[in-house]
Amino acid sequence: EVVAVQLAEVRPPEEVSAEFSAAQSAASDRDRRKREAEETAARIAAESRAEAVRVTDAARAKSSEREAVASAKAARFGTILTAFRSEPELTRRRLYLETLETLFESVSRKLVIGPGEPVDLGLDAPR
Repeated sequence: EVVAVQLAEVRPPEEVSAEFSAAQSAASDRDRRKREAEETAARIAAESRAEAVRVTDAARAKSSEREAVASAKAARFGTILTAFRSEPELTRRRLYLETLETLFESVSRKLVIGPGEPVDLGLDAPR
């Protein structure tokens, strides 16, 4: 009956020693490359999940912002409509003046002329 076998030192035969070492080196290299690939895949997956969360959060924020702006515009329209129904001429005049005020803010040069005065815009001037 054999109870135990213990090998003190195991070496491949001298004729295949170089090939055996190359095979062990290749297996070790394969395992190392596999670990590196798995680490890279895990890193890229984590970065992708983080980017997806960032994009989703940004989209939700933009959506909320647009919803708030639309609600404010709708409320303003409702207020103007109520005012128009009670005082149509006054509301029309106020909207006209507010529009002119907004327009004048964006114009750098303004020229005020009296009624019936000719206007020369200089469009026919040579360049």
